[in-house]
Amino acid sequence: MIVGPIGVFCYGYQVSQVKAEALGRLKGAQGQKSVGAKNKMLLDKKKSRLDKKMTRLKKEMGEVKDEESARRKRSEARRVS
Repeated sequence: MIVGPIGVFCYGYQVSQVKAEALGRLKGAQGQKSVGAKNKMLLDKKKSRLDKKMTRLKKEMGEVKDEESARRKRSEARRVS
């Protein structure tokens, strides 16, 4: 046993304890990183789906406006004649 400024060292016990704690923190950080990467992937997929949906809906809205405009023109043409 060796007495030092931090505490009592029992032949490498504290070194192995510090190593184990560091490995535990490393595993925790790796777990958080993988969860973050998975969440990012899911959000990217969701964003892609929403972008496609928005594009489709904008196209539909344009078609509806074109149909409405054509209907108005036909209606006006009938009124004039």
